[in-house]
Amino acid sequence: MNRINRTGRGALLAMAAILLAGCFQSVLTVRDEMNALKGKPINVAIAKLGIPTNEQTIAGQKVYTWETGTIAGGDQYRCRIRVVMAGNVIGSYEGEGDAGSCEEYAQKLKS
Repeated sequence: MNRINRTGRGALLAMAAILLAGCFQSVLTVRDEMNALKGKPINVAIAKLGIPTNEQTIAGQKVYTWETGTIAGGDQYRCRIRVVMAGNVIGSYEGEGDAGSCEEYAQKLKS
C-alpha cells in the first residue's frame, strides 16, 4: 500500500509540473511576442491584441494598455500589457499578471 501511495504522489507531482509549465509558457509567449513587436507601428499590436482598453499620453509619449481580468473564489486574476511608443513605433512594453489570465493574450499574439 505504501508503494501505491508513493507512485500516486509521484504521478500527481509530475502532472502538477506539466500544468505549471503550461501556465508559465503563456507568460513567456507574451514576453517573446511583445519583444518581436518593438520597433513596429502600434497597428501591428492592435491587429493582434485588439482595441486597447486604455490610451493616454504621459510626458508626451503615447501609452496603450490592454487589460483583462476575472474574479474567482474571491480572488482577482488579471493580465495587463502596457506599450510605450517611441515616436511612431513601439519603444517598450511592460506586462504583469498571472499566467492563466495572460493565456488569452498569448494566444492572440501567436496568431
